[in-house]
Amino acid sequence: MEQLSGDSLSGLDLQVDQEVRQQLTQAAKWTKFISLAVFISCALLVLLLVTIGNSLMIIFAKYGGAVFSGFGGLSAGIIIGIGTFVLLVLGVIFYFMFNFSVKIKNAMLTENTRALNAGLNSLKTFFIIVSVLGALSLLSAIYSIFVTA
Repeated sequence: MEQLSGDSLSGLDLQVDQEVRQQLTQAAKWTKFISLAVFISCALLVLLLVTIGNSLMIIFAKYGGAVFSGFGGLSAGIIIGIGTFVLLVLGVIFYFMFNFSVKIKNAMLTENTRALNAGLNSLKTFFIIVSVLGALSLLSAIYSIFVTA
């Protein structure tokens, strides 16, 4: 069989033993809990932004010059829209974690290698996105240290 990816583990015919199965099942449970908690939190925050958005706009209009001058003169609607967008992006990112959980649980129940690979691919995508966002955040922090210094 020809190796497509140059992976040295491809030809070893690895088996998932009971310990690996237990670890993956525990990881699936925890990632499902964490992702559902993030989904619920994001939904509640979006609901909060929608319901008190009018009150926030009045507060921004009343105290906008003094309290919220750090936003560069953005209106309250734009700031609420940006906050909603950020929460939706966070929900999409954690969808990959939820997808990992569902596919790994399915793979452990049905002993399906394709579902296991798809679940691990979802986890890889989640970590890539979080790592890129973390690196951008770190670069932003470093930049702000040198600009303000």
